[in-house]
Amino acid sequence: MGVRALIEQVMIQKVGDSGTFVKNLDAFQPAGYISLVQRDALNDILDAGHAAIHRAYEPKTKDIQIALDITEGVLAAIFVHADAAKKVSERVPARRKTPDPP
Repeated sequence: MGVRALIEQVMIQKVGDSGTFVKNLDAFQPAGYISLVQRDALNDILDAGHAAIHRAYEPKTKDIQIALDITEGVLAAIFVHADAAKKVSERVPARRKTPDPP
Protein backbone atom coordinates (compact mmCIF):
# COMPACT_ATOMS: atom_id res chain seq x y z
CA MET A 1 0.00 0.00 0.00
CA GLY A 2 2.85 2.36 0.84
CA VAL A 3 4.70 1.61 -2.38
CA ARG A 4 1.55 2.27 -4.38
CA ALA A 5 0.93 5.58 -2.63
CA LEU A 6 4.52 6.69 -3.18
CA ILE A 7 4.53 5.80 -6.87
CA GLU A 8 1.15 7.48 -7.36
CA GLN A 9 2.38 10.73 -5.78
CA VAL A 10 5.47 10.72 -8.01
CA MET A 11 3.33 10.16 -11.10
CA ILE A 12 0.98 12.99 -10.13
CA GLN A 13 3.95 15.30 -9.50
CA LYS A 14 5.50 14.53 -12.88
CA VAL A 15 2.51 14.12 -15.26
CA GLY A 16 -0.53 15.34 -13.33
CA ASP A 17 -3.52 13.43 -12.00
CA SER A 18 -5.48 11.51 -14.63
CA GLY A 19 -8.00 10.25 -12.08
CA THR A 20 -6.99 6.63 -11.57
CA PHE A 21 -3.76 4.82 -10.90
CA VAL A 22 -3.87 3.00 -14.25
CA LYS A 23 -4.54 6.22 -16.16
CA ASN A 24 -1.67 7.91 -14.32
CA LEU A 25 0.56 4.97 -15.27
CA ASP A 26 -0.70 5.28 -18.86
CA ALA A 27 0.62 8.87 -18.89
CA PHE A 28 3.79 8.25 -16.87
CA GLN A 29 5.42 5.64 -19.08
CA PRO A 30 4.94 7.38 -22.47
CA ALA A 31 6.24 10.61 -20.87
CA GLY A 32 9.56 8.78 -20.51
CA TYR A 33 9.77 8.51 -16.73
CA ILE A 34 9.76 4.71 -16.78
CA SER A 35 10.46 2.08 -19.40
CA LEU A 36 8.00 -0.57 -20.52
CA VAL A 37 9.97 -3.11 -18.47
CA GLN A 38 9.67 -0.93 -15.36
CA ARG A 39 5.96 -0.43 -16.01
CA ASP A 40 5.42 -4.19 -16.14
CA ALA A 41 7.41 -4.63 -12.93
CA LEU A 42 5.36 -1.92 -11.21
CA ASN A 43 2.16 -3.60 -12.33
CA ASP A 44 3.34 -6.88 -10.82
CA ILE A 45 4.32 -5.46 -7.45
CA LEU A 46 1.22 -3.29 -7.29
CA ASP A 47 -0.92 -6.35 -7.88
CA ALA A 48 0.70 -7.87 -4.79
CA GLY A 49 -0.15 -4.69 -2.88
CA HIS A 50 -3.77 -4.85 -3.97
CA ALA A 51 -3.93 -8.49 -2.88
CA ALA A 52 -2.50 -7.55 0.52
CA ILE A 53 -5.13 -4.85 0.99
CA HIS A 54 -8.17 -6.57 -0.46
CA ARG A 55 -7.55 -10.33 -0.26
CA ALA A 56 -5.62 -10.83 2.99
CA TYR A 57 -2.42 -11.74 1.11
CA GLU A 58 0.63 -11.68 3.36
CA PRO A 59 3.74 -11.12 1.24
CA LYS A 60 6.99 -12.64 2.42
CA THR A 61 9.82 -10.36 3.50
CA LYS A 62 11.65 -11.20 0.27
CA ASP A 63 8.62 -10.06 -1.77
CA ILE A 64 8.47 -6.76 0.09
CA GLN A 65 12.20 -6.25 -0.50
CA ILE A 66 11.71 -6.84 -4.23
CA ALA A 67 8.91 -4.25 -4.30
CA LEU A 68 11.13 -1.75 -2.49
CA ASP A 69 14.09 -2.47 -4.81
CA ILE A 70 11.95 -1.86 -7.90
CA THR A 71 10.56 1.34 -6.39
CA GLU A 72 14.03 2.52 -5.42
CA GLY A 73 15.24 1.95 -8.98
CA VAL A 74 12.39 3.97 -10.45
CA LEU A 75 12.87 6.82 -7.97
CA ALA A 76 16.64 6.86 -8.48
CA ALA A 77 16.23 7.05 -12.25
CA ILE A 78 13.82 9.98 -11.93
CA PHE A 79 15.32 11.98 -9.06
CA VAL A 80 19.00 11.03 -8.81
CA HIS A 81 20.53 9.60 -11.97
CA ALA A 82 19.40 12.33 -14.38
CA ASP A 83 20.98 15.10 -12.29
CA ALA A 84 24.12 13.07 -11.66
CA ALA A 85 24.53 12.29 -15.38
CA LYS A 86 24.10 15.98 -16.23
CA LYS A 87 26.88 16.89 -13.79
CA VAL A 88 29.18 14.27 -15.35
CA SER A 89 28.38 15.65 -18.80
CA GLU A 90 29.30 19.17 -17.66
CA ARG A 91 32.75 17.93 -16.58
CA VAL A 92 33.55 16.23 -19.90
CA PRO A 93 35.86 18.34 -22.06
CA ALA A 94 34.54 19.44 -25.44
CA ARG A 95 35.67 17.53 -28.52
CA ARG A 96 38.42 19.12 -30.52
CA LYS A 97 37.39 20.29 -33.89
CA THR A 98 39.21 18.35 -36.62
CA PRO A 99 40.44 20.33 -39.57
CA ASP A 100 38.55 19.93 -42.83
CA PRO A 101 40.40 17.80 -45.39
CA PRO A 102 42.12 19.75 -48.17
